[in-house]
Amino acid sequence: MNRKINGYRKLAQLFLRPRNYTEERNSSFLHNAFEFLRRFILSNEDDGKIKNYEAFGVLLFILSDTSIPQVLESALELLNTLLKKNWKNTLICLRMQGIHHLASLLVRLSRPLPPDAFTIELISELNEIKEGLKLSQEYRTLLIEKIMESLSLMSFFLGAYNIDCEIVLSEFAASHFLQNDELAFYFMDYLLRMIEIKQNR
Repeated sequence: MNRKINGYRKLAQLFLRPRNYTEERNSSFLHNAFEFLRRFILSNEDDGKIKNYEAFGVLLFILSDTSIPQVLESALELLNTLLKKNWKNTLICLRMQGIHHLASLLVRLSRPLPPDAFTIELISELNEIKEGLKLSQEYRTLLIEKIMESLSLMSFFLGAYNIDCEIVLSEFAASHFLQNDELAFYFMDYLLRMIEIKQNR
């Protein structure tokens, strides 16, 4: 069992090691590494359902712990692909605290925010311990858009069963509104669309 755990830790470290992804060989490595992870998560099954929870946990770990923009972009793309492949993957993602990991990344992308910016304890704690990401505005916008896609997909498949995505988004909309940040309207627009889709199902 310890050998298996160590294997997944080593797998995660592959994605966290700093590399220059503007170089073709490193970019190719990243593509192949995520393709390997995708096959590992699905166990090469055709139904698109997550089979290997430990490998999926590596993907969620990457979202919370890396600060490399290209790795984050690829991780979010893989997550959204999995959510689209099989609606049951949304339930698996929910059970494995996927929304928590997305909120963690969103906190890092939203820095700096004051300590009292959030009312939900979970997000407030993340705001206190997570450092902001030093990214270009272009990459920051790209990653936030992909997170919104993830939350929108999860919200759609969860339906009235769960409103965690909406709660998280309302927190971010409110916190950015208090800071007079234009992102508040961006989050609110997504939130209203998600609520409208739920009501019309």
